[in-house]
Amino acid sequence: MKMRRSVLIILALMVAILVACSRQDPTPTPVPPTKAPTAVPLPTNTVAPPATETPPGDQAWARIQANGRMIVGTAADYPPFEYYTSSFLLDGFDIALMRAIGEKMGVQVEFRDIAFDGLGGALQVDQIDAAISAISANTDRAELVDFSNIYLITEDAVIAANDAPYTITDITDLAEFRVGVQRLSVYEDWLRDNLVDEELMEPTNLFVYQNANEIQTALTEGEIDLAVVDRPVAEVAAQAGDYKIIGQGLYPQRLAIAMKQDSPTLQAEINRVLSELQLDGTVAQLALQHLTIERLPPITDPTPPTGDGGDNVACIDAMQFVNDVNLDDDNMRNPPQISPGVVFEKIWRLRNVGTCTWTAAYTAQFVGGNNGLARMGGLPTNLVGEVRPGQEYDLTVRLVSPLFPGVYQGFWQLFNASNVGFGERFWVGITVPGSPTPTPLPTATPSPDINFTADRTTINQGECATLSWRVQNVRAVFLYPQGEPWDRYPVVGEGTRTVCPTTTTTYELRVVRLDNSVEIRQIRIQVNQTIGAPTIRRFTVDPPYQIFTGQCVTVQWIVEGAVDRVRITRNNDVLQDGSPFSGSRQDCPPGTGEQAYNLEAIGPGGTSRQQVFIQVIQPTAEPPTPTPVPPNPPPVILSFSVSPGQVQVGQCVSIYWRVSGGVSWVQIMRDGNVVLDGAPLNGQTSDCPAAPGTITYRVEARNNSGDVAAQNAAITVTQSTPQNPLANSNWSLATLYVNQLPVPDTTVTAYFSADGAISGNASCNTYNGRYTVDGSSLVFTPLITTGLTCGDAANQQEAAFLAAMASVQSFEIAGNQLILRDEDGAEVARFTRIDR
Repeated sequence: MKMRRSVLIILALMVAILVACSRQDPTPTPVPPTKAPTAVPLPTNTVAPPATETPPGDQAWARIQANGRMIVGTAADYPPFEYYTSSFLLDGFDIALMRAIGEKMGVQVEFRDIAFDGLGGALQVDQIDAAISAISANTDRAELVDFSNIYLITEDAVIAANDAPYTITDITDLAEFRVGVQRLSVYEDWLRDNLVDEELMEPTNLFVYQNANEIQTALTEGEIDLAVVDRPVAEVAAQAGDYKIIGQGLYPQRLAIAMKQDSPTLQAEINRVLSELQLDGTVAQLALQHLTIERLPPITDPTPPTGDGGDNVACIDAMQFVNDVNLDDDNMRNPPQISPGVVFEKIWRLRNVGTCTWTAAYTAQFVGGNNGLARMGGLPTNLVGEVRPGQEYDLTVRLVSPLFPGVYQGFWQLFNASNVGFGERFWVGITVPGSPTPTPLPTATPSPDINFTADRTTINQGECATLSWRVQNVRAVFLYPQGEPWDRYPVVGEGTRTVCPTTTTTYELRVVRLDNSVEIRQIRIQVNQTIGAPTIRRFTVDPPYQIFTGQCVTVQWIVEGAVDRVRITRNNDVLQDGSPFSGSRQDCPPGTGEQAYNLEAIGPGGTSRQQVFIQVIQPTAEPPTPTPVPPNPPPVILSFSVSPGQVQVGQCVSIYWRVSGGVSWVQIMRDGNVVLDGAPLNGQTSDCPAAPGTITYRVEARNNSGDVAAQNAAITVTQSTPQNPLANSNWSLATLYVNQLPVPDTTVTAYFSADGAISGNASCNTYNGRYTVDGSSLVFTPLITTGLTCGDAANQQEAAFLAAMASVQSFEIAGNQLILRDEDGAEVARFTRIDR
């Protein structure tokens, strides 16, 4: 393999990153170890070396012994090696192996989820004692860190779509394809050195992604043809049915645990315990459990490479997460509840534990989440000012809660001026409750000629209801979900239909009488949401709505979350059972009439369903020749509507959309603000405008080529009749929990605006949120504060005040006093009216 001059320069910079800085605040160039390929653990005939004693100067081992714990860094975005489960817990082969090592050593293992690019820097500043993250041990990296003995021999695998007609047996076979790799991985350098720099591959054909999830998404959406990843990663994807392996073993690697240089005792202890775990079969058992490797081939030389260290020429980027300033989710055990479509701010406190000064060129960026909606409209956010080593910084990001109910966890990460990630990853976790009830249309006058019923009007998510109708003396009849184009859903005068809405949906029966007058009947199916059920991101049938007999359709689907099984049917005929969680297939429905395509996704948290109806008709003439579909077809908006067109403040509207074509991303916006980011390709949700005026909703659909299709829908919001005794009132806290007086020299206030907002002072911080009044009932959304440190007494008062407000269920106004009570009727706060 030819070593490029540019590679030598990069390696020199990499060495510089992982050592102490010798000049003030240079531009940082952090260097992580590099993720490697597929796994084959060490042989079982390795002899365990004896335990070692601590020589002077091994600070890592001394720290571990003193604390009784070992801090281990990992980048938890690389299944099956390291990842988060649907229960928000760390799991994977590397995680299990490190826990077994800690148990043998008699120390507790604590993990830090750190950007892969920043693991080397975290070792150098003693933020972590060791790093395990599918790290490839080679001579270049041995210049930066010490390695344990090799614990897995891995190899690459080339994956492609299931219908790919080719195989890969040599690196040169990759040259003609669009190939995806992970950034800073051994495969990126390997392909650049041997294909791009040798002018065998166009530079634009090498696609580099931040993590394996992005690679697989790009492969699914046709952005790339092939991907080169670790073999266990490829096997997980292939077993799910999404892809197939078309080549492997082209570039084998050796995985080891990384430590700071000059850690001989820690290195020896880890090597000793690794040998014991290999001899007693633990490594083999973990490899079978997590990597599905049934036989471990012998490895003749487990010794890792060594290096001479580097020069002190650069600073190190490193970051420690301190705490959640607001919206603490208690490690996802109790994510705070935020209503759908609410703009909110998340604040984290971060500490610069590196040797570089952070500047305004540093950014916080969203890097992944538990589902496609977890971005919550978050945009890359630049830091403000400088943050020097040892200083703390409160990072604020503006977000919007998704309109769909569920539990959301979105991961964020810091990037330096060179856009290299570093430091611990941090997250925002929230719970979005079920959507409120939209405002119904006026009830139609009953007619004896129209009968429209449902066997049930309240169902749980994943269940179905049956609609029945019978009409007489009519010209035409249409049955459709409200918001869809009615003329696409013709039905006969009498019949039944099984419907399985994913959210609360109103179905309309549109009857055109003989005199062309129109009557509409409605039935609303209330869907009780199941938090934790699989999320159907895409379920489309193209061409939509109508085809001729003999034509075929393309069925595409993407299911996310905790999923055990996916089932696709057409008119109760099973097309695929145990389908991959994302994929596509062609189907050619026989005969004529309505065809109901159904997708059922079953997981441990519940069941989700989605339906698409099309009509198959007999052509009156020879059907036209189908237009060939371009490789990346433009997005198409089939329908978009908001109903009703006029509501009062506090009332809700239903938003309906359906898009198709080569769509990779969908957004729903309200007056230019994203309220649903990464929305499914078809869906329905509710929104409740809080202020009067004209509101414009917009759907935007994009494909991978940057093409955008958009459509607007405007509604009018009028001021509701004031029936809120708290509207425009201002209060000062008199007592908390009956007998607790405000801390001297502090003021706690509450202002209730007419539009449902509450704001005021909580000790030295201001806060804001929203409230809802219904008779004597009063509830608040979580109150968000500015998060300043006020002193112990004031901080305790603020915490007690926020807890009291969270427990409020009712209120009473007695003269110039406002009394707030909890669900048991106990007084939690008393205010005195003041002039604003």
